Amino acid sequence: MNKMLLTVVFIILAGVVIGANAAEAGSCSCDQKSEAMLKTGAVYYSEIIIEKPVEEVWSELINIRKWNPSLVNVEHVHLKGEPQQVGEKFQVTKSYKGAKPFTFETIRMRPLQNIVWKVYSEEGGFSNFGDFGLQDMGDGKTRLNISYYAQGLSDVAIEEVREGQAQGKRVGNELGVGLVELSQFFKEYMEKK
Repeated sequence: MNKMLLTVVFIILAGVVIGANAAEAGSCSCDQKSEAMLKTGAVYYSEIIIEKPVEEVWSELINIRKWNPSLVNVEHVHLKGEPQQVGEKFQVTKSYKGAKPFTFETIRMRPLQNIVWKVYSEEGGFSNFGDFGLQDMGDGKTRLNISYYAQGLSDVAIEEVREGQAQGKRVGNELGVGLVELSQFFKEYMEKK
């Protein structure tokens, strides 16, 4: 298939505790439902075909600090483990106001197949998982599947969503849109090599 496949599935795991309790009480506003969704979690999925062999894609994919635009020009602190191996942990600190450090930890790796990063705050508040899977499509093509499991957003991230809503920006699936953009960015990054 010569056409780029880009599929996005966006599933919201609604407010299991906060939203459900408020809805049962009959006093749930849209703001409460939105807050419940942002705090309890969501699952995002993106898929794209990259016009490069799986071996080349894998060698770049595992070095997320090199290619991920949100990690390129930020402070990284190595915490433990061998780089690009299961057990590696590094902390990221962004430079914007109110940003708190968060940690990336490589928790699973099957060479040429998938790598899973856990992204979380040492202070609590959120714990997310990014599963980046590869499939050799033959003819020098690789399918990249990204599943992102967001388990609660930080208060800073929720405030950013609120500010976006106040400015009339499209919000509610920022992570889903961002994941599609990340897939497209990685595809372009790989195909320029």
